[in-house]
Amino acid sequence: MATGLISYLFKEQTEEFAQKEAEFTQKEAEFTQKEAELTQEKAELAQQLAQKEAQIAQEKEAQLQAALQQVVEDAIVVRFPDAPLRLARAVRGVTVPERLLALHQAVLTAPDLATVEQLLEKG
Repeated sequence: MATGLISYLFKEQTEEFAQKEAEFTQKEAEFTQKEAELTQEKAELAQQLAQKEAQIAQEKEAQLQAALQQVVEDAIVVRFPDAPLRLARAVRGVTVPERLLALHQAVLTAPDLATVEQLLEKG
């Protein structure tokens, strides 16, 4: 009788353990799936952030370029009020910020309008 009772209790404990193990395995699978979903979402958000940062950097670069072009045009007009409009178009053709800064400095120190025209022809 004692053996039967022990067998019964052992069987009952084994079944309970198997049920808890199955529940744990199911929860572990759910956790793994949720972790994969969050990892995917994190990657998507990182990609969106990188795209947004690139877009902002590009917009800032365009704003800087436009501002520098305007500064050079203004310098030409202030220094040489009779400068032809084609010089403004030539300035708009220069898009590299470093070149625009150098051009601005050159306009400020140019002895005459012909020198500015030559600088712009060089691009």
